[in-house]
Amino acid sequence: MIREDLRKNDPALQAEWLDILRQLAREHECRLIVDSARHWQESIYFLDYRKKGPTILAGAARNKKYGCTAILHELGHHILRSEKRHPRDVIEGEDAAWKIACQLARGHALPFFPDIKRGALFSYRLGALLLETTGSRRTTRRRPSPKSWRLEDSARSALISRGFGFYSMGKKGKRHAKRFIKHATAKAERRKPIPSE
Repeated sequence: MIREDLRKNDPALQAEWLDILRQLAREHECRLIVDSARHWQESIYFLDYRKKGPTILAGAARNKKYGCTAILHELGHHILRSEKRHPRDVIEGEDAAWKIACQLARGHALPFFPDIKRGALFSYRLGALLLETTGSRRTTRRRPSPKSWRLEDSARSALISRGFGFYSMGKKGKRHAKRFIKHATAKAERRKPIPSE
């Protein structure tokens, strides 16, 4: 096992995390395939990949240490599945996998970034919330067409340009859009060619 203080100072030791992860995967009877051309967010765990058993397909492009964190998380899923204690609820399963990933990182002095964990759990919670509220205004709200407000078709703006391409929502939106249209119209007027006499 490599101490964290040594890992920080020696760049040769920093590259060893992949070897440690491969060894951990072998110990838990799981294949680990790392593609340095793919993003770490594309990492995924398969129970039976191409009929060759449990497999983690991991990306390590851009930030390799983020890739290490993602692999640890997928390994957490494998450990939960192999021990038959993976929760059925998606969010609970993700949370449990992250806890195991954190334990593995501490036990083997591997790079672990909690920011990834927070972002991933947030995205899963948001996805679950959007699924629960299907058909509500949360997901289906669209910008309404303007009713009483017709600044886009005012005489001055109509002479310069048409179709600013947006509708405002609410008083604040109307105020900002009004300011934008006035500035755009004044700018277009200033840039008009001077008629030759």
